[in-house]
Amino acid sequence: MGYLHTKGGVSPLKQRVQKYWFKINGKPCSQKQYCAYKNKPGGDEPGKTTNHPDPCGIKAKHKAGREKLRKPTVLTEQQTKNLKK
Repeated sequence: MGYLHTKGGVSPLKQRVQKYWFKINGKPCSQKQYCAYKNKPGGDEPGKTTNHPDPCGIKAKHKAGREKLRKPTVLTEQQTKNLKK
């Protein structure tokens, strides 16, 4: 029964479980604030950190754009005639 006699900290029953966390300069923030923040180049501040693989959806936008660009490879009539020779 050692788990009932814990000292300090927050009870596991009162903890909120968040899947991803977002920080700007070491301070917690929301995902919306995280995406809106622009890092200052050449500064001494730590900047943005997160454990989310795609916090602002940039990777998903790039993937969708790449899918639109893919076209089937089709040979012209002249190229197919050259292959048959």
